[in-house]
Amino acid sequence: MDKQKQYFISIVSSFLNSDAPEIHDDIDWKEIYRLSVMHNVTAIIANQISKIPEHLKPAEPMMKAFRQQLGYTIISYENKCNIINRLRNLFNENGISFIFVKGAVLKDYYPVKELRTSGDIDIFIKFSDYERAKALFSKDKYRITANASGGFAFDCGDEHIELHTEMDYDNEFFSDIFNIADKKDGFEYSLSDHLHLLYVLCHIEKHFNYLGAGLRMFSDVDVLLRHMDHFDYQQFISLCEKASIATLAVSVFSFCNYRFNTPVKAEIDYNKDKNMLNLFENIIIDGGSFGFSQKNMGDYYINQSIGKSLKNNIFTKIKAILLFLFPKPSYFKHIYPYCLKHPVLIPLGWLQRLIGGLFKRTDHSKKTIKNIITSGNYSEEYKKLLKELGIYRS
Repeated sequence: MDKQKQYFISIVSSFLNSDAPEIHDDIDWKEIYRLSVMHNVTAIIANQISKIPEHLKPAEPMMKAFRQQLGYTIISYENKCNIINRLRNLFNENGISFIFVKGAVLKDYYPVKELRTSGDIDIFIKFSDYERAKALFSKDKYRITANASGGFAFDCGDEHIELHTEMDYDNEFFSDIFNIADKKDGFEYSLSDHLHLLYVLCHIEKHFNYLGAGLRMFSDVDVLLRHMDHFDYQQFISLCEKASIATLAVSVFSFCNYRFNTPVKAEIDYNKDKNMLNLFENIIIDGGSFGFSQKNMGDYYINQSIGKSLKNNIFTKIKAILLFLFPKPSYFKHIYPYCLKHPVLIPLGWLQRLIGGLFKRTDHSKKTIKNIITSGNYSEEYKKLLKELGIYRS
């Protein structure tokens, strides 16, 4: 990994450790800015730049860009807090049980909570409340933007909210999330710190199996671990084994210890295993927040189709195209609610998707197939990483 990317990680690390960043006089601030935008941590970088000696800070045009992003992030934070409180009151007033997860909770654990950015607000409700909640958010001030059998998404002003149910989970461990959560005030539930950490790790696994996980997901692991009064490493790894992510957890903890100085055991010595470190870091950093920066949907289907040979050959590409054209039944149950209620209608779901791909999403379909055909060795490297992380799927 090149010097600029290493420095970018070190700035984030200095923030998590409440320290001033390292001082260098040969930093390409345009590249640091680009990386910070990719990973949605520009406000954190801007905050840390303020601790650097004046003569080493970026030139004024670049400094202005950092300050603007810092201001936007603080405004967004205030908006999100207001909406979180509004949603909390709305759920309680209507007797709908709910759990906030990820950013809505984790922001409070950051050294400067206003700087933890997020693209959306994630909430769990009970599946039995799905229709009632959907009707509630079908009113004028909300706009439903996505609808699936396990949940739906809607916009409130400039903020995006994703509503999940027990049918829409990252790992089967959380299929009964309300029974393992703690009851709070009113109809609100919350995950314990240990279960929230497990949830974050399962979310990282989900993103790695899709297109990738960005640096902010790892900083979430860091702040959670620092927040805990007591963390029993071995007991938690046993919990991870139940969720089938123990190898991933060990790798993530070791990475956080190595790069962020996170107070957690490191079973992998990345000083010795440089090949694994480079593979891990390059995919994390180059992919951006959610892996999209250097990957596309063609890469996703290739990733799902590479077999035990770990080779992206002609057979892999054919398999990927077929998977794109003929998704697994579970896909339809998630996208089309009627397929969940009546599995016999899955062929109708396939027909609906095919017609949409041919006539509504023609350009997208052509682009995806072209990306599959032209995909190269990067997919092989990515699959190797998944194998190392213990989340290899063949």
